Amino acid sequence: MNIRFLLFSALILQATVEVRAGLPDLHVWFEATGANPASTVTQQGVQGDDLIVECDTTAGPTTCEWDLSMIMSWDTAPLVSVISSAATDFLGDSNKHTMSNFQVGNYPLDGFAFTEVNAGGVLADTRAVQVPVSGDPPMFEVIPQGEYTLLTARLTTQKGPGDLQTDGIDMQINSLLWTFTYDPDGPIGSQPLIQFGDADAIFGDQQGGLADDVIIIRNVPEPTTIGLLIFGLTLIVPKRRIGFFRAYS
Repeated sequence: MNIRFLLFSALILQATVEVRAGLPDLHVWFEATGANPASTVTQQGVQGDDLIVECDTTAGPTTCEWDLSMIMSWDTAPLVSVISSAATDFLGDSNKHTMSNFQVGNYPLDGFAFTEVNAGGVLADTRAVQVPVSGDPPMFEVIPQGEYTLLTARLTTQKGPGDLQTDGIDMQINSLLWTFTYDPDGPIGSQPLIQFGDADAIFGDQQGGLADDVIIIRNVPEPTTIGLLIFGLTLIVPKRRIGFFRAYS
């Protein structure tokens, strides 16, 4: 076989791998609906974006709640047959948030476990594995590429006037990792490159790999707005008193 042809083929393969390495195999994001009138959604996550929600504290300290969907798409990895495992911790920027009521979505990860922690900054630990359908070596169900809901949950936050204007929920890969199986008749294979929200993509075998603020929670009105309103009132009230004394002096 022509050596030049082999060298050329190797260079093409190397260039393809280098380009491919910069593109996420998986996109993971969140979408939500408000569960009470004080809880609204400003921006859905969608592929490559963070979820932005708002909590209305106009009436004072408020409990805001949203029903979340954690969504995954993997249309950029044409050779992949199945996601073998998906394991993520949810971390809160403050102690204002809790997560509960976890449910399995429509992606067939049979061994899905949720641990609601809500302590020490960890809101929840989630671990999912695709259980082989049969055999030795294991055989996995072939899952069509596309968009799937991995899980649903309830996010609750306690907010009051003067709290931090913006805080959020981070995602961190835990010890089970994220893995692909390229061949449904073969063993669990490689690690995908994942983009959580709009964060930089990280590899699925990067235990502790962190994506900041995939869910962003904002106060409405802003604390600065409340301060301006109070300042405005302090300017208005003395003027009214001065007008009163002038009228009756």
